[in-house]
Amino acid sequence: MSQFRIFVFLCLIVISFISDISCEDYNDVVNLTSKILQGYSNSIIPRRNQSEVIKLDMEFSLKALNKFDVVDGKLTMVTAIALKWKDDMLTWNPSTNKNIEGLNVPLSHIWTPNLYLLNCAEEFLIYKGDPNTKEIEIESNGQTRLFFMEVLTTTCATDITYYPNDVHRCKIHLSTLTSAAKLKMGLAKVDIIDFETNGKWKILGIQSEVELLEVKNIERVVISITLERRMLFDIISIVFPVVFLGLVNVIVFKLPVDSGERMSFAMTVLLSFAVYMTLIADKMPQTSNRTSVFCMYLISMLTYSTLITFATTYSINCHHTQ
Repeated sequence: MSQFRIFVFLCLIVISFISDISCEDYNDVVNLTSKILQGYSNSIIPRRNQSEVIKLDMEFSLKALNKFDVVDGKLTMVTAIALKWKDDMLTWNPSTNKNIEGLNVPLSHIWTPNLYLLNCAEEFLIYKGDPNTKEIEIESNGQTRLFFMEVLTTTCATDITYYPNDVHRCKIHLSTLTSAAKLKMGLAKVDIIDFETNGKWKILGIQSEVELLEVKNIERVVISITLERRMLFDIISIVFPVVFLGLVNVIVFKLPVDSGERMSFAMTVLLSFAVYMTLIADKMPQTSNRTSVFCMYLISMLTYSTLITFATTYSINCHHTQ
């Protein structure tokens, strides 16, 4: 009987010990949050030794392409960005704090680096979310993670030489615009997981690298995205009709002169080429740096059709003169 009592007593001790370890309630989290934020300033870089460098790691995920404007050279995309760094001021011992391993703290309470889109077409400062509602994940060792999604619009140097089989390489320049003596950009991990397929453009690849700007020794992360046009629609709606018009152009000389249709046929084909020239011009950047091979072909066909129109006029004139 005494052995049974000892066994029950030991079981109660073990159960109470386990419950004490695993118990984590609202008040524990509130007390720990107040404790680590006491005396904390979100305007000072969180290093005990202010001469030390903060390494900022980044995870960049491309979710969707909203629009790629080849004419204006603008790329609009939906992105997911995660920033990671170590905050020396936000550390605690889990064993003495109800085994709390991590906390979620409002963005407004914590120091966070500003992130800028250097080659922006619209917004320069990247919006990280509402400071009062957006939360940051903090681990007991001070590892801090901020995750947010943002629509970015960047400039992009386009190359339409081989339109409609054109390939473009757009770059996203991200930086904190802080001297590397205080904040160092780590290598960014990039991916296209869960990317929403675009009906007009296909992604051939995405990669990243860190570059050092000459101005004030500032680092930036350069993310390169290679895009290829899905050309089936353009081939069916533009390329094939232009090629067929060039083939039927010579048929004008097979029409009898007395039918009166030879001149109208030649003029119709000529005007058709002019219409397609207008359509192609709307799809091309207004620049003379690069000229599309297809555009040059269309100009040659327009010239060819013009010469045929002149030849048709001359042949009709000779026929009626005789």
